[in-house]
Amino acid sequence: FRTLTDTLDRRLQLLFYVSFTNTAIKYATVIVTYVANTVHFEAINQRCTMQRTHLEFEFKNAPQEPKRPFEFFMYFKFCLINLMMMIQVCGIFAQYGEVGKGSVSQVRVHFAIYAFVLWNYTENMADYCYFINGSVLKYYRQFNLQLGSLRDEMDGLRPGGMLLHHCCELSDRLEELRRRCREIHDLQRESFRMHQFQLIGLMLSTLINN
Repeated sequence: FRTLTDTLDRRLQLLFYVSFTNTAIKYATVIVTYVANTVHFEAINQRCTMQRTHLEFEFKNAPQEPKRPFEFFMYFKFCLINLMMMIQVCGIFAQYGEVGKGSVSQVRVHFAIYAFVLWNYTENMADYCYFINGSVLKYYRQFNLQLGSLRDEMDGLRPGGMLLHHCCELSDRLEELRRRCREIHDLQRESFRMHQFQLIGLMLSTLINN
């Protein structure tokens, strides 16, 4: 730690303190998450991964307009994360070049590599949380469009010989939508329950950076 923070520039030293604290928080987050996910793997697989796959199938014939912004933000996030990774790798190479000149200790290079690996791991956890909750938002929008369509059909009902039959059909579809709404809510709840430790760690890390 002394080698890592050894510098006459106090501002740079403060930056090293922040970096070290962030890495320690990420390390604790990774350990806690890894243990929790190992213990609850079956529940996570059933309640999040399989549930999301099931809902994707359920909304296969639903309006597809909400998919476009969802896919755009997924691609945008993918490009942004890769750009951040490239910047960090360039920073590691820059520090490695300074080691050859003798102006930077090799400990800092090792620490930068270790911080980069931890950042990737925590980023993957946050990425999955973002993906699940982005999917939840997409399903809610598709659900809302289906509900609006059903409401329009109900408003168009007129007295006649087939009124009872149409009412029964609409009632069955409304029950189906009610079941889907409950499944979406359950997926969101399980996602937050599963990611609560990661979110706390990432919030602390962001707070320290700020």
